[in-house]
Amino acid sequence: MEQQRFNLFNRAHKALRGLMCSTLIRLQQADLTGEYSLKQCCRDINLVIELLEEHAILEDHYILPSLPPEARSSVLFFEQQHLEDKMLCSNLKELMKKMENATTGSLRASGVPVLLQAYISFAVFNLQHMNMEEQLLNPLLWLKYTDVELEQIVAEAIKKSPSKNHMLFLGLMIEHQNDEELYTWICNIRQTAAAAVFQQLEALSNQVLPEARLNALKQRIKKMKRKQPGYDVR
Repeated sequence: MEQQRFNLFNRAHKALRGLMCSTLIRLQQADLTGEYSLKQCCRDINLVIELLEEHAILEDHYILPSLPPEARSSVLFFEQQHLEDKMLCSNLKELMKKMENATTGSLRASGVPVLLQAYISFAVFNLQHMNMEEQLLNPLLWLKYTDVELEQIVAEAIKKSPSKNHMLFLGLMIEHQNDEELYTWICNIRQTAAAAVFQQLEALSNQVLPEARLNALKQRIKKMKRKQPGYDVR
């Protein structure tokens, strides 16, 4: 069986997909004719936009420049995609501004389907964009780098990410990994990173994971501890 290579985009993309989709669910369920519900949904949409913009900047500065020279056409394509995404973000912001400036519920009601459809188009574009990145860019990166080197590229990008949303995004990555991915990631952090980094990941897991998932994860780590003398699970 062929060994599965490291997907450099996986953790970040799962976090972004999870946030985008949960925001869509809240958006289509909310009564946006009310000022409070509208403000809440606009806040959620602005957070999605902000995290996607931060993610695109990291890709433009750390991931795309890591591609081999023969991948220049792919780099140009995805840079153009990021520009298109900026236009979609600007459109969403303008629609939200119009909704927030509306003085009555009836005026806001006319903008509800427009905002919803615009967000859906925005989400679909980004879901397809992330799929293309994983399908087209991963194979190019695998030709040039080992999995360890790719992990280092991700670690370097994370170090350069804005601190404002760092903990929030880390929590989203934990929440939206599957159980096996999360277990492997936490074990790797425990074995290779500073104790403070592991403790941070552990504390966030306690906050964002449902009780059943959290308990199952802790049980797996305890079993692994018994198999590896000296492995201290704090």
